[in-house]
Amino acid sequence: MLQLGYGDDESVADRVDRVAAMVRGQRGHDLVVLPELWAPGGFAYETWESRADTPHGAVATAMSSAARDAGVTLHAGSIVETSSDGSTGPEGKDLWNTSLVFAPDGSLQATYRKIHRFGFGAGEPKLMEAGEQIVTTELPDGYGGTVTAGLSTCYDLRFPELYRAQLDAGAKVFVIPAAWPRRRVTHWTLLAHARAIENQCVVIACNTAGTHSRTEMGGHSQVAVYRKIHQFDVDLPNQRVRESDTDAPGTEPVIAELGGVRIGLTICYDLRFPELYRAYAVAGATVVTVPAAFLERTGRDHWEVLLRARAIENQCWVVAANQHGKLPAGFTAYGRSMIVDPWGTVIVQAPDGQGVIIAECDDERVARVRAAVPSLAHRRPEAYDVPT
Repeated sequence: MLQLGYGDDESVADRVDRVAAMVRGQRGHDLVVLPELWAPGGFAYETWESRADTPHGAVATAMSSAARDAGVTLHAGSIVETSSDGSTGPEGKDLWNTSLVFAPDGSLQATYRKIHRFGFGAGEPKLMEAGEQIVTTELPDGYGGTVTAGLSTCYDLRFPELYRAQLDAGAKVFVIPAAWPRRRVTHWTLLAHARAIENQCVVIACNTAGTHSRTEMGGHSQVAVYRKIHQFDVDLPNQRVRESDTDAPGTEPVIAELGGVRIGLTICYDLRFPELYRAYAVAGATVVTVPAAFLERTGRDHWEVLLRARAIENQCWVVAANQHGKLPAGFTAYGRSMIVDPWGTVIVQAPDGQGVIIAECDDERVARVRAAVPSLAHRRPEAYDVPT
């Protein structure tokens, strides 16, 4: 990955030349990934119209040539795409945030138009059309073969439904170029990990560095790898659990009301299924409870990541009570019960051992977070064929 840094003092032409040289320097590698909107500027809204290009324009031509010279598959981040024939989208706009993937021979292998637009009434929603299609493409696997990759961009990361749909389409890798700002970079890191864990996929997430248009970028590009375990039914070293041998699964989500607060009910392994938590949020839940017997082996890497991801994605309180210590049949529960706020901040966490933790879960905090980052209102269920 090339985590590019740039500022307002560099011309687009100079930046394209610089990046093309960096790509050419990657000869010998299989895949090179660039960030989102690195040429026009991820937050340079006022210049997007003048810097828009087609998938066969100047930026694309330079990246095609660089990929061919280096002999690499190049995910060239994204461009502000304009149509070559003057056509517009359903909202009458003629711009899209479009990712370009070039094959080692320089040919354009795949394009993806960003489905979820970021900007809260400005930026992308005001200036750009939304993409309508899930896109997968074949990337080199490093062993002489290929692997199916799902393409998404930046703000898409907040929508787990999209990645489930890519998984159903055969994706084993998610490639995510971004221009994610520093002030929310903890969400960037955590949600990338969550997408890897819950989908048992590799996540390649390439962010932007530097400061442009008065916005400091977050950096922290990453490759998140999930080491697959089969749960629950589960096989771990010296441990084997077969919940399905004794228990029948539930058949529908349940919401309880307590003092006028709508509470979604889940249990333990449910935590790995973001669809359930999304259904609760859409149905009006502002708190979700997670009683659990999460094991130490998986808890160390997954428990906090997934709890915080569910809170961030659905902008709700997550109250998770886990067991701690020795369980029957030689298992050990991880503990670390916690209460997570709608921003994904752990408000309180239990230490090892038996104990009690308390926090005030107020709906006003939910309302403030949902107003600040209205991602629930930006869902596009029609684009990935899930219930509304």
